[in-house]
Amino acid sequence: MNYFMNPKIIFSINALWTFQHAIMFFDDGGFLWFTIGMISVFCFNMEISSAKKVLTGNGIGYLCLTAYIIWDEINLSEETPLPAIIIWALLSIWMLFVGLKKDSVKSE
Repeated sequence: MNYFMNPKIIFSINALWTFQHAIMFFDDGGFLWFTIGMISVFCFNMEISSAKKVLTGNGIGYLCLTAYIIWDEINLSEETPLPAIIIWALLSIWMLFVGLKKDSVKSE
């Protein structure tokens, strides 16, 4: 279980997720997704306390983005796939959980 609570794992998965979005939405905001992915790559070797702060900030941002995606689905019918919404929600909750967790995680 500690493997999944390691910020390095979350930064890696976040980088892969955002790079995928940079490729999919290359014309419309791909550079923004690429930038977020590069931030995750650069945060990979941070010390744990600093990484938790970044994860908390990312988690809050992703939570706001998840709320917007759900609002957009309800009001504008943008037809975002349900698995993508679930992945956004799980990723934001995971980031917040690890970022706000009190006990320290040993880095490898």
